[in-house]
Amino acid sequence: MMGLSGLELETRIELTENHETFRRLGFVKSGEGAHKGFERSTYIIMRKNIAAD
Repeated sequence: MMGLSGLELETRIELTENHETFRRLGFVKSGEGAHKGFERSTYIIMRKNIAAD
């Protein structure tokens, strides 16, 4: 193992099919963020913990 505790990704809020695909792969929503110039959230952060061997 590479010493990683998990994987994290960002996906645009509008791409709901991607959210579902990542959920099926074991990712869970861990936050939201906004791209520069936007006041509202424009993406979600998803994380997947990696089990230690």
